[in-house]
Amino acid sequence: MKDHIPGWRIGLPLISKGGRILMYIPARLAFANIGIPGRIPPNSILICDVTLIDIRK
Repeated sequence: MKDHIPGWRIGLPLISKGGRILMYIPARLAFANIGIPGRIPPNSILICDVTLIDIRK
């Protein structure tokens, strides 16, 4: 999970198998003032609706 944005590293451990989380991730915990050219504008707040179906180790 070290390759994920900080917002995901904070939010994903809060859910368990079968759980769901709606995360509003501020730009400082996502892609900041850089964004992802052509996909996510700089300083964007991400809204992520995640359902954890299964866990693999």
